[in-house]
Amino acid sequence: MGTTFFEQQAQARKRSSQLVFLYGCAVILIIFAVYLVVYIIWSAALNSSQFSSNPISHDNLENFQPNHLPSIFQSWLFIRVALITGCIIAFGTFYKILILREGGAKVAESLGARRIDPSTQDANERKAINVVEEMAIASGLAVPSLYVLDSEVGINAFAAGYSTKDAIITLTKGCLEKLKREELQGVVGHEFSHILNGDMRLNIKLLGTLHGILLLALIGETLMRISRNSGSKNDKGIGFSLVITGLGLLIIGYIGVFFGRIIKSAVSRQREFLADASSIQFTRNPSGLIGALKKIFGLHEGSDIQTARAEEISHMFFANAFSGRLVSIFATHPPILERIKRLQPEFNATKAMIEAELRVELEEARDKSEEVSSKLVSVAPKPLSPDAIIESVGKVTQNSLLAASGLIQSLNPNISSAIRNELGSRALVLGIILYASQRTTKISRDELHAKLGNDLGFALEKLSPFIKELKQENYLTIINLCMPTLRRMTQEEYLSFRRQTYWLMKADNIISFFEFAVSKMLIRNLDGLFVHKPSKALKQKDIKSLKDSCITLLTHLAIVGDGDIDKRKESYIKALRSLNLEEEGAFPSFKTFSLEKLDKALESFDFTEIEIRQKVFRAACLCVSSDGLINPKEQCLIRAVGSHLDCPVPLL
Repeated sequence: MGTTFFEQQAQARKRSSQLVFLYGCAVILIIFAVYLVVYIIWSAALNSSQFSSNPISHDNLENFQPNHLPSIFQSWLFIRVALITGCIIAFGTFYKILILREGGAKVAESLGARRIDPSTQDANERKAINVVEEMAIASGLAVPSLYVLDSEVGINAFAAGYSTKDAIITLTKGCLEKLKREELQGVVGHEFSHILNGDMRLNIKLLGTLHGILLLALIGETLMRISRNSGSKNDKGIGFSLVITGLGLLIIGYIGVFFGRIIKSAVSRQREFLADASSIQFTRNPSGLIGALKKIFGLHEGSDIQTARAEEISHMFFANAFSGRLVSIFATHPPILERIKRLQPEFNATKAMIEAELRVELEEARDKSEEVSSKLVSVAPKPLSPDAIIESVGKVTQNSLLAASGLIQSLNPNISSAIRNELGSRALVLGIILYASQRTTKISRDELHAKLGNDLGFALEKLSPFIKELKQENYLTIINLCMPTLRRMTQEEYLSFRRQTYWLMKADNIISFFEFAVSKMLIRNLDGLFVHKPSKALKQKDIKSLKDSCITLLTHLAIVGDGDIDKRKESYIKALRSLNLEEEGAFPSFKTFSLEKLDKALESFDFTEIEIRQKVFRAACLCVSSDGLINPKEQCLIRAVGSHLDCPVPLL
């Protein structure tokens, strides 16, 4: 498991390219099949002496003379068929992808999943929230919203979303009730692997592809229904032609879907073993994931999903959603027994089936004995090489997981309560900005209430004593914990909240490093939900075309570094050379530093390929680790840069 986050993303793009190739082949074959159907109907009509009065009927087909067939390839007909068929499939594909690009919440809600309230008092739901929060903090991802399928008693889960910013995790009721904490952690780790490895976007493309092909079959069904309503004598020929055309499209469409599902299953199965291995690497506790798989294997309901619409996203689930109803070629996951034996070769199937049922019956609903007793791991500065930072991106380690767990447990109950409360989470974020910038004496109480409103103002005042006790190095992590609650705002509330945060940041006409990092975090993780911006395709840019932006980014990172100027300049030159760029002009002074310039430079990297972002991020890491240490300013900036480049940076 030595591959980095960037290598996994590149592999995901390669798989997407393979999918596009297979999709293209399928579309070409479908076009030829549709052309053959249309050609036969057109030839029969042309061959019929009754064509002028009765275009196509049963009698016409009986009098059909093969020797009078025109050439099998009619370019004018083929072009028309290809254009119409291609447009139908493309429309169905892109329409489905466009809907799913709105985020993982759309997928969860389409199955009837319920979003878990962050303030829930249900013990099982609280356990799941804690596990997801720990994994998100440890990996550097924004904490995803959590959903539950209340009517599903089988043990299953899935992650969905178009990017890491809009990812969600959905668990079944059986998953919440039947798994111990370490087993749930194994399942959640598996789903986080799919998020980090770029599998979610591939899953959405698979959905879109199948929907586009299925649209042909649906049109065929519609034509056949219309034909049944063509009852008049004059409509008899038209009705019969509609039946033939509709039946042809129906057969071709479902044959296309048949092979599409085989492709979907093959693509999905190969990803599951990697996700299992990643989960164990994250938790360093194989027994958790193995225990969850054994329960699925041993329990009668297994991982089955009863929801009718679940078949469409069957490849997204943790385990086969229709294990007892699928032929092996359609199975979207490897057999559970095979997955277990990969992790535990000595596994005894018969014994496990009995033991799994007994464990579930004997386990207490509230697993209080499993509370994690770890303490917060020190986050004091330590030597870090650029390669070490790169290696940490999108990775979960045992230490980072313990640190995340320890941080959550160490929080004052009032802070924990605020994180899960809609008004409290906003007050907490604003309060952290206020205290981080030490503006508490510069802004009057009346001015604060006038800008924030009385409700938010009083909530902030109530939290103030507890915010003062927080460690500065934990500020960004605590704001990240607020994300699921902040996503519950209305658009009006969010726009008001965004104005309030910017007002607070600009109150002294100076934007600090920390405030810059917070603004990037909020924009990257919330703007997409509330502020609709036109989506753009990836632009094919090379480093040379981004030279000015690279120099601006690297000079700003080098300026804020610790150590003497010679070391910082040396790191800056190394970073430039890693991008095959040369130094221009004298090394800048701190007076030239401008977060506005830095922000514009970062925006120029939007929609670039992952390979370019990897190179730029590695160069940024070279700048901040010149002395082997990361100071608070550097940490804020590197996390802001990572957030903007979609490179999740965990606790450093």
